Amino acid sequence: TSISEVVPITYADADLGGCACKLKPTSGGQLNFEGSKTCCGIAPISARQTVTADSTTFAKAASGHTPN
Repeated sequence: TSISEVVPITYADADLGGCACKLKPTSGGQLNFEGSKTCCGIAPISARQTVTADSTTFAKAASGHTPN
């Protein structure tokens, strides 16, 4: 893999009620540098959301507005 083939890729997800004690969703993300034969994770992050979600769809939508 040449350096010109390596690109940054981000992944994001959220779960519903990930914290069993408070039933708050958790947001998470990962920044990778990826190429045809390369995958290097460089910046994982997760945070408990401040809202109590009533659906996975709401938790995923709220994860886009979670302050870091």
